[in-house]
Amino acid sequence: MPYTKLLNELIEQSGMTAKEVAEKCQAMGANVTPSYLSMIRNEKTARVPSDDVSVALAKVLGKDENTLVIERIMDAAPQPLRDAIFNLSLASLGVMAKATGTPLDEANISAMETALRQQPLADIVLQMAKKIDVTKYNAKDFTAQYSENGANTTIQVSGIPEFDVQDEAMYPTLQKGDKVKIIAQQEYHNGDIVAFVYLKKEETPMQYRQLQKADSTSLLVAFNSDYKPEIVDLNKIAFVGRVAAVTRIL
Repeated sequence: MPYTKLLNELIEQSGMTAKEVAEKCQAMGANVTPSYLSMIRNEKTARVPSDDVSVALAKVLGKDENTLVIERIMDAAPQPLRDAIFNLSLASLGVMAKATGTPLDEANISAMETALRQQPLADIVLQMAKKIDVTKYNAKDFTAQYSENGANTTIQVSGIPEFDVQDEAMYPTLQKGDKVKIIAQQEYHNGDIVAFVYLKKEETPMQYRQLQKADSTSLLVAFNSDYKPEIVDLNKIAFVGRVAAVTRIL
């Protein structure tokens, strides 16, 4: 994902104005003004800020401080290196799918690929950089746990990548900008909140709906009434997994 696209997405998800972002960066000692921020958000200028500015922006926008620095490096990296990182992450997802009993058929592999392509390479790199003791993997690693701390609520599932919620279809359960973790399953049940993608549509973001089954018909239902229910056509979509965790910073 290009640096400027990622930066624009993060600012949009934050709900802050350019002036607010700039002021918070300045409070951290970074020389960022609203006009400068506007310039680096414009793809046509091809202006990439210093690492210090990128670190400040990432912190202000609630990301790991290395996120934007890594994304800039990935933008300039040779394609074989980018492909290698993507393929390693895809292989890891495949191992997890196998661990949960999910068949790795063409539809499921396509769904995983589509979901991964929507993630910034920086997020994939940072996830892979975490030290994991694979000898201790067991069923508990795929079980949701939660902790509460004032206004911040985090539900964590270890070893599973996070994905961004990009619309308000499942509001208030899932809000735009939330981070969710999903678990692939062999079978999905009535009431599950599922993540799915449309097959053969690479630019379509992963979406989230509640699965409702009635007789021979299955519906994908949004909690937000502005989004209409959809009849499931299994030939056109692929389930990526069930939403098992959500992280929201209020």
